[in-house]
Amino acid sequence: MPTKQQPLTIAISSTEMKRLKALAVKVGKTPSDLALEAIREMLSRSPRPADALEELWDNDQDAIYDNADKPEWKDEIVEEVRRVRDEYAKSFNYNLDAICNDLRKQQRKSKQKLSLPPRKSRAQKPKP
Repeated sequence: MPTKQQPLTIAISSTEMKRLKALAVKVGKTPSDLALEAIREMLSRSPRPADALEELWDNDQDAIYDNADKPEWKDEIVEEVRRVRDEYAKSFNYNLDAICNDLRKQQRKSKQKLSLPPRKSRAQKPKP
C-alpha cells in the first residue's frame, strides 16, 4: 500500500526558480519531480530516523550528561527516566512517527484537560 504523500512548500529565489524550471525542461521532468529526487537522494545518504534517534540518545557528546566520567555519582531518578524512555522508544523500534502517533493516541484517550493561555490576537503582538 503506497504511503500518503504530504504537501511541501518551499520558498526559493526567482533566479533559483528560473534555473530549476530550465533544468526540468532540459531533463524532461517537472520542477517538483527534480526537487523530490534531490530530497530523496539526501535522505538516502542520511541515517534512518530510528538510527538518528538512537544516535541522539547515545553518543559521546551526550556522555557528559550521563556522568560517564563520574561513575561514583548516580541519580536513580534520571537513570529510571532514561531506562523507561529507552524501553518505550525500543518498543516502537525507535520509529519517531510511531512514537508520536502513540503519544497522540494516549492524549486523545486521556481525561485530563490541557489548559493553555489564550492566544494573543495580531493586534496584541508587538511589531518587530
